[in-house]
Amino acid sequence: MLILAPVVEELAWHSYGTDSLRSRFSLFTTSMIFAVVWALWHAPLALFAGSSQEQTVEQGLIHALNFPLSMLPFVLLMNWIYYRGDRNITLTILVHLGANLSTQVMSTHPDTEVMSTGVLLVLTTVILWRERALFFTTPARERPGARKGVIGNRPAPIAQVP
Repeated sequence: MLILAPVVEELAWHSYGTDSLRSRFSLFTTSMIFAVVWALWHAPLALFAGSSQEQTVEQGLIHALNFPLSMLPFVLLMNWIYYRGDRNITLTILVHLGANLSTQVMSTHPDTEVMSTGVLLVLTTVILWRERALFFTTPARERPGARKGVIGNRPAPIAQVP
Protein backbone atom coordinates (compact mmCIF):
# COMPACT_ATOMS: atom_id res chain seq x y z
CA MET A 1 0.00 0.00 0.00
CA LEU A 2 2.90 2.33 0.75
CA ILE A 3 3.97 2.19 -2.90
CA LEU A 4 0.59 1.66 -4.59
CA ALA A 5 -1.20 4.54 -2.82
CA PRO A 6 0.99 7.36 -4.23
CA VAL A 7 0.65 5.95 -7.75
CA VAL A 8 -3.15 5.69 -7.61
CA GLU A 9 -3.61 8.97 -5.74
CA GLU A 10 -1.36 11.00 -8.02
CA LEU A 11 -2.90 9.55 -11.16
CA ALA A 12 -6.35 10.56 -9.89
CA TRP A 13 -5.49 13.87 -8.23
CA HIS A 14 -3.13 15.32 -10.80
CA SER A 15 -4.05 13.71 -14.08
CA TYR A 16 -7.68 14.67 -13.65
CA GLY A 17 -8.53 16.52 -10.45
CA THR A 18 -5.98 19.31 -10.32
CA ASP A 19 -6.25 20.20 -13.99
CA SER A 20 -10.07 20.17 -13.83
CA LEU A 21 -10.20 22.52 -10.86
CA ARG A 22 -7.38 24.65 -12.26
CA SER A 23 -9.50 25.40 -15.33
CA ARG A 24 -11.88 27.26 -13.00
CA PHE A 25 -9.79 28.50 -10.07
CA SER A 26 -6.38 29.86 -9.25
CA LEU A 27 -3.76 27.26 -8.36
CA PHE A 28 -3.90 28.44 -4.74
CA THR A 29 -7.67 27.89 -4.51
CA THR A 30 -7.34 24.57 -6.35
CA SER A 31 -4.69 23.50 -3.82
CA MET A 32 -6.83 24.51 -0.83
CA ILE A 33 -9.77 22.49 -2.19
CA PHE A 34 -7.51 19.46 -2.65
CA ALA A 35 -5.93 19.89 0.79
CA VAL A 36 -9.39 19.49 2.32
CA VAL A 37 -10.19 16.56 0.02
CA TRP A 38 -6.87 14.84 0.85
CA ALA A 39 -7.37 15.36 4.59
CA LEU A 40 -10.87 13.85 4.39
CA TRP A 41 -9.59 11.05 2.12
CA HIS A 42 -6.96 10.05 4.68
CA ALA A 43 -9.12 10.57 7.81
CA PRO A 44 -10.61 7.03 7.84
CA LEU A 45 -7.09 5.61 8.18
CA ALA A 46 -7.16 6.75 11.81
CA LEU A 47 -9.71 3.99 12.43
CA PHE A 48 -7.40 1.19 11.27
CA ALA A 49 -5.32 -0.39 14.05
CA GLY A 50 -1.62 -0.13 13.34
CA SER A 51 -1.88 2.62 10.72
CA SER A 52 0.37 5.64 11.15
CA GLN A 53 -2.69 7.90 11.36
CA GLU A 54 -4.14 5.76 14.19
CA GLN A 55 -0.82 5.90 16.06
CA THR A 56 -0.62 9.67 15.54
CA VAL A 57 -4.13 10.25 16.90
CA GLU A 58 -3.17 8.29 20.03
CA GLN A 59 -0.35 10.81 20.66
CA GLY A 60 -2.82 13.62 21.34
CA LEU A 61 -4.73 16.50 19.79
CA ILE A 62 -1.73 18.47 18.47
CA HIS A 63 -0.42 15.42 16.65
CA ALA A 64 -3.87 14.45 15.37
CA LEU A 65 -4.41 17.96 13.95
CA ASN A 66 -0.93 18.07 12.44
CA PHE A 67 -1.76 15.58 9.70
CA PRO A 68 -4.62 17.58 8.13
CA LEU A 69 -2.63 20.80 8.66
CA SER A 70 0.35 19.26 6.87
CA MET A 71 -1.89 18.74 3.83
CA LEU A 72 -1.85 22.51 3.16
CA PRO A 73 1.88 22.88 2.44
CA PHE A 74 2.15 19.38 0.99
CA VAL A 75 -0.57 19.96 -1.64
CA LEU A 76 0.80 23.41 -2.49
CA LEU A 77 4.30 21.98 -2.95
CA MET A 78 3.01 19.01 -4.96
CA ASN A 79 1.05 21.30 -7.28
CA TRP A 80 4.08 23.57 -7.66
CA ILE A 81 6.20 20.54 -8.57
CA TYR A 82 3.48 19.32 -10.95
CA TYR A 83 3.22 22.58 -12.89
CA ARG A 84 6.91 23.53 -12.77
CA GLY A 85 7.72 19.96 -13.83
CA ASP A 86 5.62 20.43 -16.98
CA ARG A 87 2.72 18.40 -15.48
CA ASN A 88 4.90 15.31 -15.06
CA ILE A 89 2.88 12.70 -13.13
CA THR A 90 5.92 10.47 -12.62
CA LEU A 91 7.66 13.27 -10.76
CA THR A 92 4.71 13.80 -8.39
CA ILE A 93 4.43 10.06 -7.80
CA LEU A 94 8.12 9.90 -6.84
CA VAL A 95 7.85 12.90 -4.49
CA HIS A 96 4.69 11.48 -2.89
CA LEU A 97 6.36 8.08 -2.53
CA GLY A 98 9.42 9.72 -0.98
CA ALA A 99 7.25 11.57 1.54
CA ASN A 100 5.46 8.36 2.51
CA LEU A 101 8.67 6.37 2.79
CA SER A 102 10.44 9.05 4.82
CA THR A 103 7.78 9.00 7.54
CA GLN A 104 6.97 5.28 7.48
CA VAL A 105 10.32 3.60 6.95
CA MET A 106 12.19 5.91 9.30
CA SER A 107 9.34 5.66 11.84
CA THR A 108 9.46 9.37 12.60
CA HIS A 109 8.13 10.47 15.96
CA PRO A 110 4.94 12.59 15.87
CA ASP A 111 6.91 15.54 17.33
CA THR A 112 9.26 15.31 14.35
CA GLU A 113 6.26 15.37 12.02
CA VAL A 114 4.98 18.56 13.72
CA MET A 115 8.41 20.17 13.22
CA SER A 116 8.44 18.99 9.59
CA THR A 117 5.07 20.66 9.02
CA GLY A 118 6.52 23.90 10.39
CA VAL A 119 9.48 23.68 8.00
CA LEU A 120 7.13 22.89 5.09
CA LEU A 121 4.95 25.90 5.97
CA VAL A 122 7.98 28.20 5.87
CA LEU A 123 9.22 26.70 2.58
CA THR A 124 5.74 26.94 1.07
CA THR A 125 5.39 30.58 2.13
CA VAL A 126 8.65 31.41 0.33
CA ILE A 127 7.51 29.54 -2.79
CA LEU A 128 4.09 31.23 -2.74
CA TRP A 129 5.76 34.63 -2.53
CA ARG A 130 8.23 33.91 -5.32
CA GLU A 131 5.62 32.19 -7.52
CA ARG A 132 2.72 34.61 -6.96
CA ALA A 133 1.77 34.66 -10.64
CA LEU A 134 1.58 30.86 -10.80
CA PHE A 135 -0.54 30.49 -7.66
CA PHE A 136 -2.79 33.53 -7.68
CA THR A 137 -3.62 34.13 -11.35
CA THR A 138 -7.12 33.02 -12.22
CA PRO A 139 -7.95 31.37 -15.55
CA ALA A 140 -8.37 33.90 -18.39
CA ARG A 141 -12.10 33.47 -18.74
CA GLU A 142 -12.63 34.47 -15.09
CA ARG A 143 -9.84 37.00 -14.65
CA PRO A 144 -11.18 40.50 -13.95
CA GLY A 145 -10.33 42.81 -16.85
CA ALA A 146 -9.92 39.96 -19.34
CA ARG A 147 -10.86 40.83 -22.91
CA LYS A 148 -14.60 40.79 -23.39
CA GLY A 149 -15.89 38.32 -25.94
CA VAL A 150 -13.19 35.75 -25.23
CA ILE A 151 -13.91 32.46 -23.48
CA GLY A 152 -10.69 30.74 -22.50
CA ASN A 153 -8.49 31.08 -25.61
CA ARG A 154 -11.41 31.03 -28.06
CA PRO A 155 -13.51 33.95 -29.26
CA ALA A 156 -17.08 33.88 -27.97
CA PRO A 157 -19.69 32.85 -30.56
CA ILE A 158 -21.12 35.75 -32.56
CA ALA A 159 -24.88 36.05 -32.51
CA GLN A 160 -26.48 35.62 -35.92
CA VAL A 161 -28.37 38.65 -37.18
CA PRO A 162 -31.45 37.71 -39.26
